[in-house]
Amino acid sequence: MSDRAEKSPFSLYDFMGYIIPGMLFLTFLSLIYLSIRSQSTMYGFIFKTYEKLTQSPLKSTLVLELGVVGGLSFIALSAFYLAGHFIAALSHVLIDRILVFSLLKYPILVRLDLVNDEDRDYPKMLINLLLFISVIAIYVLITVHYLFEEVRLIFIVKSIILCLIAGFISLRLVLPAIWKAVYAAFHPNDPNNDKCKIIQPDSWLYKVMKWVYRLLESLILTPLKKALFLDREFDSEFKERVKEGYRDLFYIKPENSKTNVYWLMHYHVLNKNEKMEAYQTNWLRLYGLCRNVTCASFLVIVFQIFLSFKYTGIFTSPPSLQVCVVCIIISPIFLIRYLVLYYNYYTKNLIRSFYILTNDRDSSKNGILEV
Repeated sequence: MSDRAEKSPFSLYDFMGYIIPGMLFLTFLSLIYLSIRSQSTMYGFIFKTYEKLTQSPLKSTLVLELGVVGGLSFIALSAFYLAGHFIAALSHVLIDRILVFSLLKYPILVRLDLVNDEDRDYPKMLINLLLFISVIAIYVLITVHYLFEEVRLIFIVKSIILCLIAGFISLRLVLPAIWKAVYAAFHPNDPNNDKCKIIQPDSWLYKVMKWVYRLLESLILTPLKKALFLDREFDSEFKERVKEGYRDLFYIKPENSKTNVYWLMHYHVLNKNEKMEAYQTNWLRLYGLCRNVTCASFLVIVFQIFLSFKYTGIFTSPPSLQVCVVCIIISPIFLIRYLVLYYNYYTKNLIRSFYILTNDRDSSKNGILEV
């Protein structure tokens, strides 16, 4: 594995995880600007620059044409790659941190029953769940607007997105920072300053938010988990054998390792068996592609909403409206595919591979392991 990495700094994941989502994002943005054309100074600048280049007095030659095509291809590929990294950074926050880490919990912890009450911060989980519900509401309103041409719904969409931004900044960034500063000022010797909570677990507000979250979870997240088979668990004997193998191999209790459970098991499998490594890498590329495509299509919709504050025709003129509808269709489909790949294929395959490597003591003799 290290030999292949040293030959080239790029991999297939760069293409699937960065270039394809970046290309999708920038292509959709280009189509959106076609619907506003003369209203956009950027579009006018690009169009005039293109006219000047095409009317250049330079004599057209094969070398010149190949140079122009090569230069534009390099610029486009670089733009796709950089845009893909931008999308990946946001997808880590929007999908991995909010949806997976906060609401659904990491699959390695769920599959091995390592999630406890300390991992459930119900006030934060409720805020994140309300953000998720608001995104669903935006999708529904835009779809209804597309089907019935109800323009007034776009005003509601704009209001929701502004409330989301204001609420996220105030509740998740500004208010916690102010609280920590005030708490540290009045409790300078408290070693738990970094872990102090605005809403204490024994308060009535915390209990109310916990009840509301569980109600919404049963209405939204639980049906989603059942529909995607995310709630299908291993049998108790198998899970105990995996935990036992983890303790014997690393001399650490998995209950105390948290996310290190994934990383240690992941590197152990990759180092011990090349065939299993190929399976894991394949699932990793696929779920990375699905996650970033989901985020790219969602960002296109958000970008359209912001443009609609300045330009007219964003949700009424083609091809911008059609782009928005396509993104509304694409993003939930690829999100579902991402969750299925991450929870049911990638993580389960990792756990099963780890179980084989730690329990089949004679596997190296009969050719199963390629250490």
